[in-house]
Amino acid sequence: MEMRTRLVAAMAIAVPAVIVLLGVATFTAQDGSSGPDPHSATPRATAPAARDATAVPIGTPAIATPAITSTPTPSAETDARSSTPPRAAVPEGTSEGDCSPGSDRAALVALYEATRGERWEFNHNWLSEAPIGEWYGVVTDAEGCVVALDLSWNGLSGKIPPSLWNLRRLEQLTLSRNQLQGTLPPGVAALENLRRLDLSSNELLGPLPTELGALANLEYLILWDNPSLSGQIPPELGALTNLRYLSLGGCDLSGEIPPSLGNLARLESLKLQRNRLSGAIPPELAGLSALITLQLFANDLSGGIPPWLGSLDRLREISLFSNQLSGPIPPELADLPGLMWLRAGNNELSGTLPPWLGGFSNLRDLSLYGNNLTGEIPPALGDLADLQHLSLSGNELTGPIPLELGDLTALRSLHLGHNQLTGPIPEELLSLENLAVLSLPHNQLAGPIPPEVGDLRALSYLDLGHNQLTGPIPTELLSLERLNSLSLQHNQLAGRTSPELGDLTALRYLYLGHNQLTGPIPAELGNLRDLERLSLSGNPLTGSIPPELGNLENLEALELRENGLTGSIPAELSWITGLRILSLSGNDFDGCVPPSLGDVEANDLAQLGLPFCEE
Repeated sequence: MEMRTRLVAAMAIAVPAVIVLLGVATFTAQDGSSGPDPHSATPRATAPAARDATAVPIGTPAIATPAITSTPTPSAETDARSSTPPRAAVPEGTSEGDCSPGSDRAALVALYEATRGERWEFNHNWLSEAPIGEWYGVVTDAEGCVVALDLSWNGLSGKIPPSLWNLRRLEQLTLSRNQLQGTLPPGVAALENLRRLDLSSNELLGPLPTELGALANLEYLILWDNPSLSGQIPPELGALTNLRYLSLGGCDLSGEIPPSLGNLARLESLKLQRNRLSGAIPPELAGLSALITLQLFANDLSGGIPPWLGSLDRLREISLFSNQLSGPIPPELADLPGLMWLRAGNNELSGTLPPWLGGFSNLRDLSLYGNNLTGEIPPALGDLADLQHLSLSGNELTGPIPLELGDLTALRSLHLGHNQLTGPIPEELLSLENLAVLSLPHNQLAGPIPPEVGDLRALSYLDLGHNQLTGPIPTELLSLERLNSLSLQHNQLAGRTSPELGDLTALRYLYLGHNQLTGPIPAELGNLRDLERLSLSGNPLTGSIPPELGNLENLEALELRENGLTGSIPAELSWITGLRILSLSGNDFDGCVPPSLGDVEANDLAQLGLPFCEE
């Protein structure tokens, strides 16, 4: 468990740059995206409500959600406010419920006043004499009563006024991506016609009202990313038998998952991720026969992966990572031929990797990193023709890397680090033309780095560190123009450090320390203007520090200790104003130390035995 904690911490440092480059879903996916900052108060057509984007992998089947229309003449710069598909329009006709346009107008006015409507980004026609159906974000029926209200991404702040619950014909209420505060009042139960309630990404607090269970027509309940919503999930939500989409992720909910949620036979998406939920996954959830998406990651759930998940034949996504689940991977999951995402990393799973995992013909993401899995990697995984992401890092896997993984032509990232894998790096892996991330550190891989690595033209992240690799750094590797991070440290690589490293101008991280590299530090490294970390420590490098390194204006860490470097420390290093780590000890420098280097936060200058230069 201690090793896995270290692994996860290490991955948190190394992977963010890759996430930015790839734009793909990873283990720590985000809870939403920021919208633009329009400066015009010109009204727009209502933007689609922002999707609950928490850890939704690219390609997740979209669940159709109702939409509203609003006043035309949109502002062009708001067209891209949300990347989610448009929701279906409100059906024509009159909703039931007591209403008068006058009372609805009063409820809207109260909302405007309570949430600082004068500061909204868009408030076209509000408080005017125009029919309320022409007010920004408002949709009315034939009788002029409000049936839909969408003020998402609109700068609302303050508390929701109780008078809002007087909109008795309201079917859709979307106030997401604002700064609404206070509790969610139990008065919401008065909206008996409500089909969609979306208050996600606000600052609501306190417990969820049990009265939510009285909204018998509710199909979409979306409250994710309200970090101060606390308490337990009300069992009364199990009475919402029309519910199709339940999203409570990114809150502070605790306790166990209510077994009553198993009554939601129409539910297609259950998202309870990033809370403090505990206990086992209740067997009653086997009643969710329509379920497509299950996201329970980043909680404190325990017990095993339920075998009954294999009976939910519509499942496309199982995301259970970052819990305390234990035991083997249940064979019943093999009955899910349509599964596209299986993510159960950072748990305490044990046993071997079953060969039947290779039977998921639609699988795109298989993430089982940070567990206690043993045995060899099954060659059958090479049958996963659609697989884009494979992460088995941080287990106790042994044996060679299967040659069959070279058949995964759609693969974009391969993480097999922190295991006990042996043998050479298979040349077959180096034919994967879509591969952007190849991470094999902390194994016992031996032999040379195959020159075919230069064929991975899409590669942006290469980590082969902490193995037993020998021979020179292949010159073919130095043609990878997209390479952002190169980690070859702690091997037995030999030969001179090539000046062609300076051609990798996209590099931000270069780790070549603790090898047997010889010769001088190439002055051409000064061409790597985006470089943030440079580590060459623990080699028998000779010569002086090139003054061209002073051109690395974005450098944060420079590690050159334990080499055979000589000469004076160049004053040009003072040009690197963002330097936070400087390690030069274990060399044979002479002269004096540029005074400004003493201001570097973490340095070992005192071990050099040299005076500071006079200013």
